[in-house]
Amino acid sequence: MISLEEQVKENPTITWQFSYPKNPDAVSAIIKEKMGSEISHVDVEVPASFSNDNKVCLLGAHAQDGVQIREIDYMEFAVRLRYTLPVTTQQFVDFWNFILGRVGDQYDKAGIVGIVLNRAIKETGHEFCSEVQADAISNAKILNIRKNSCMVDPEQLRLIVASPIDCIEVKIYS
Repeated sequence: MISLEEQVKENPTITWQFSYPKNPDAVSAIIKEKMGSEISHVDVEVPASFSNDNKVCLLGAHAQDGVQIREIDYMEFAVRLRYTLPVTTQQFVDFWNFILGRVGDQYDKAGIVGIVLNRAIKETGHEFCSEVQADAISNAKILNIRKNSCMVDPEQLRLIVASPIDCIEVKIYS
């Protein structure tokens, strides 16, 4: 397998997908209601060059199976908002080294309770979707997230990711 440094293209970018499912589970519905947003979840797009079959995938945390890499169409989405940020080669490598190291972590159910109660609650070794993304963004020094990551909900993360002037936004509604 080639190293991350060898996989970085000339102008590296990272793309996040903020979404709401067509058939939401209870967790998605609670998060959406609490945030007053059109989204309840965030994944990061895994570049095709990372996979053996050259397919783009999504990496995120779900209540059912924690942090995993999933097929890009692992569920039907009612709303998908995609944001792409240019990053440096070092930020790209640091982001992916960090987040790929979280694959297999369990879901942070306590953290979701904390989001609902507006309290910092963290279950060590567990992650929820925006928490793992915020940690990876902070670790790679892509953006300055001034909150404890277990207090960053998907809508707050969307606003943070969308804030740089060079961010590219694409909205997809089903």
